[in-house]
Amino acid sequence: MKALVISGGGAKGAWAGGLVEYLSREKGMDWDILVGSSTGSLLVPCVAIKAWDEVKRAYTTSSQNDIFSSCPFIIHKKNDHFKASFNHKGIILQFIQGRKTLGESKSLMKLIRKTFTIEHWNAIQDSGKQIIVTVSNLTHNVIEYKYARDCTYDDFIDWVWISCNLVPFMSLAKKDNCEYADGGFGNPIPVQEAINLGATEIDVVVLQPRHRTLITPPSSNAFMLLLNTFNFMQHQLSRDDISVGMAESRYSGIKIRLIHTPEELTDNSFIFDPEEMSQWWKMGYEHARKIYEEGFWH
Repeated sequence: MKALVISGGGAKGAWAGGLVEYLSREKGMDWDILVGSSTGSLLVPCVAIKAWDEVKRAYTTSSQNDIFSSCPFIIHKKNDHFKASFNHKGIILQFIQGRKTLGESKSLMKLIRKTFTIEHWNAIQDSGKQIIVTVSNLTHNVIEYKYARDCTYDDFIDWVWISCNLVPFMSLAKKDNCEYADGGFGNPIPVQEAINLGATEIDVVVLQPRHRTLITPPSSNAFMLLLNTFNFMQHQLSRDDISVGMAESRYSGIKIRLIHTPEELTDNSFIFDPEEMSQWWKMGYEHARKIYEEGFWH
């Protein structure tokens, strides 16, 4: 069985979307098992049923307002470069209202429903494919995998949304009497779940370079310090996920192909700029063409 795993990475999911669109549309590649974490969880159900127009629209036209109902930071753009700092007024309002997080991402829920409809849901149920999203159960301190086949449409939308919510910047979700957050907190690259399901060939899209040469500059403010800390933890967890998966593949004969971004796309994957994300989609598409023609899948 063939599997596709897409890592977390916020706005960088646009690059993964372009890459997988090329493989599916141009080369006819298909997968029996699709597993996502964070932004990967939004991509995999659309990839499974080839809903390319919808998912491409979501990743290339969305802005901050399409993600955040209360954005915890203010973006400053100068000479095509972005800088961000805390939205102090918005954060104070959050606390006055008794919220537990610095921001809210209710707008993202609406975007997911608009992108992945009940018709798409029915197509998934008829496809025979296994679509899995990763979430972090903060109440029980465990990673959970939510299978589309075991959910109702509304429940699955909830789990996809929850998988994308990086607290404390985004909403903290309460479901089934538990608090949940971004799947990337515990498993940003869920290769192991694909292995457990019996996949013999796994394509893993990793939304960071294979070798990171970028030196993170000193944090310019408290927001960037917190974000850099999260980025560091995510990078270390990703390396662990890859190491475990590759180690198991050596003993079990599973073929794992790691597809990394050729460069660091951004140091802040929570800035959703349509122009930039459109460019990333094209870059992912062209990168897939390049490595396919070089024989990566042969």
